[in-house]
Amino acid sequence: MVLLVPYFWNQISETSKQLGLFLSKGSDSLWALEGLETENEIMEALEGNGFPVLTLKRVNTIVYAEIDYTQLCLDDFYLSTDPDVSEKDVWQIFDIPDTVYMSEEFEAISSILTGHLN
Repeated sequence: MVLLVPYFWNQISETSKQLGLFLSKGSDSLWALEGLETENEIMEALEGNGFPVLTLKRVNTIVYAEIDYTQLCLDDFYLSTDPDVSEKDVWQIFDIPDTVYMSEEFEAISSILTGHLN
């Protein structure tokens, strides 16, 4: 089994960004893939389900998929703010001020969330 973390960054203003994480069960867990192991299989599954992939990065059994926000159609997905999504796969979107984004603490957290570990 592979855990998959699709994510995107979006600059929403001159002073703030959005981090989107695609999560399962109403945003309670990571998305688990059964039977997909190779990068090509994972890429095909993502793109076939409306995720325009920029990059894939594997760290052990977790695959981080950076999604092209400019090509992503969020209207095709549930958002964590939608009613009755407790068991659905959803985009959880966080607004992050640049002052937080540029802090050392957030850099460490975002590198873990997106698989860009040093």
